[in-house]
Amino acid sequence: MPILKSFSLPDSESALPVVQDKPLFVVFLSPDDPETKQPWCSDVRAALPLLNQTFSGPSSPEAAYIEVGPRPEYKKPDNYFRTKWNIHNIPTVVRYELRDGKVQEIGRLIENEVIENNNLQSLVSR
Repeated sequence: MPILKSFSLPDSESALPVVQDKPLFVVFLSPDDPETKQPWCSDVRAALPLLNQTFSGPSSPEAAYIEVGPRPEYKKPDNYFRTKWNIHNIPTVVRYELRDGKVQEIGRLIENEVIENNNLQSLVSR
C-alpha cells in the first residue's frame, strides 16, 4: 500500500475510514524545517527510514502520515494534536482496527519505541 501523505484527519478516531480486517496506521511526524529541509524532530529523523521501509511496500498495511506542524505550534498545550488525538511525543505510530463495528486503537508506539526491539514490526504484524 502506498503511504497516504495527503490524508485528511477527521476530528476523532471514530470517524477514521477503517474497514473490517484491514488496519489503518496513523503516523504523527514533524514536518521538514524550512532551513534544514529535514524533520525538525530528531526522533522523527531517526525513525523515518524504518517507517518508510515498513509502510511503502506493495503488501504493506495502509499508513497515513500526519504532520503536526512547526515546533512552536506543536509545543503549545492547546495544540490540536495534543487535545484531540492525545499526541504528546513524536513520532507516534497508532494502529486502528474496526472491532464490533467501532474504530478502536489497538496499539501505539512513541518516540524511540518506534525503532527499538522490532516494536514496529510487532505492531504491524499483530
